Amino acid sequence: MNSGVPDAIMAAKAIQTALQANTREEAKEAIAAAANERLIAARYNRDCAGIALEHIQGTDPAINMKREVAASLAPILPRLGKWLDEGPYGPKSGPPQLSTKY
Repeated sequence: MNSGVPDAIMAAKAIQTALQANTREEAKEAIAAAANERLIAARYNRDCAGIALEHIQGTDPAINMKREVAASLAPILPRLGKWLDEGPYGPKSGPPQLSTKY
């Protein structure tokens, strides 16, 4: 859902560029480039959501072990408690080839 606004902005910019293009091919390229960027963003966001869900649900034994170790060490290492609280709940930034975070 976070990518809805960037999706709309990219679509509007691509349409504007396509309408100002000198040839039909340039117009198609503008639309295709925007669509490709949003596809990359969508896949990245999907993967990040999967990581966050795994952190929350903890069905992977390795994640469960990390959570148990973090919980036992959190009084000594507060950053582990912060990790338990916040976890990897979404991307802090987007893929480097994109013009937006989402």
